[in-house]
Amino acid sequence: MPASAAPSDEDLMLAYAAGDAAAFDTLYARHKGGVYRYLLRQCHHAGDCRDQPELRAENHELGKRLKNAVAALPPAQREAFLLHQEGGLSLAELAELTHVGVETVKSRLRYAVNKLRSDLSDLYEAQQ
Repeated sequence: MPASAAPSDEDLMLAYAAGDAAAFDTLYARHKGGVYRYLLRQCHHAGDCRDQPELRAENHELGKRLKNAVAALPPAQREAFLLHQEGGLSLAELAELTHVGVETVKSRLRYAVNKLRSDLSDLYEAQQ
């Protein structure tokens, strides 16, 4: 690996498992935003959901629906969607990682988002 290349998550996990605490700090810095956004979506706001069982149950159901909708996407669309939304990868990074053109990545993301909107449209309509 070139000296200027950042270590992969896998390399950092292996280093942490071998006792390198700084590797965890790097992983945490890299992924804290995604983890926080995930937890925030589960609670709808910062921290209060543990005291509201009805809200927790509703969030659990919504989470299951979203997870199932994402799982139902074709593999290439699912990969692009998750890497873009949760991994924070840019279109160019996705294209390089998946060995396709940027326009193909855009199409995959567009189709994924449209399918998710369609599959979960009743949730949006219920909020209106």
